[in-house]
Amino acid sequence: MRRMGKAALATIDRDDGKPYASLVVYAALADASPVMLLSDLADHSKNIMQESACSLMIDGASGEGATGSESLSGSRLTVQGRITTVEDDAALKQRIITRHPEAAIYADFTDFKTYHITPERMHLIGGFGMIHWIDAADVLADAPDLDAAATDIIDHMNDDHADAVAIYAVQAGMASDTADADGWRMTGIDTDGIDLSDGNHFCRINTDQRMHTPGDARRVLAALSKQGV
Repeated sequence: MRRMGKAALATIDRDDGKPYASLVVYAALADASPVMLLSDLADHSKNIMQESACSLMIDGASGEGATGSESLSGSRLTVQGRITTVEDDAALKQRIITRHPEAAIYADFTDFKTYHITPERMHLIGGFGMIHWIDAADVLADAPDLDAAATDIIDHMNDDHADAVAIYAVQAGMASDTADADGWRMTGIDTDGIDLSDGNHFCRINTDQRMHTPGDARRVLAALSKQGV
């Protein structure tokens, strides 16, 4: 949910009640629930106005070189829940733009609104024979102390520990050496890991230890800079 950024959104057709699927980009909030920018002119937005029930299918194999039937052996997740607009959306809109810089082109268009999916349950296929229904409460992360300090932590890492951020990018295979990783910056932190971006590319690093407080983040990030990811 955090690593990927593109998915198929299924809504209920407002005219005949049949399923309607469309391609969307999304960003994950601190708890991992998805947010996205949708145009009022799009059919899925018109459908949502009539019925908020939806599902979001995230293909974990996309972008990993899987082709043809091989892609069916990869992991994928279908998130079922309710999708609603968010009125006070400045912070969420910025989160989407950080994840998808191209969204800045249309983010302020009057017909675009921020939407949030509140997950209810999820269907995980981890590979052949690995199929599970999971309650959303067992997946969504809750780390309010870390969330409250996230902006300060990100600014501190980028301003005072750019060398460590460069190391993270190298460890994740996004750069050949720290000199090549000069443009990479931390753009997100949550209980499961960190996000990096160079303005054009996105990198998700899941950490071995979960982070719940700023103190946890300090210890985990320090250790991360000294070992492989």
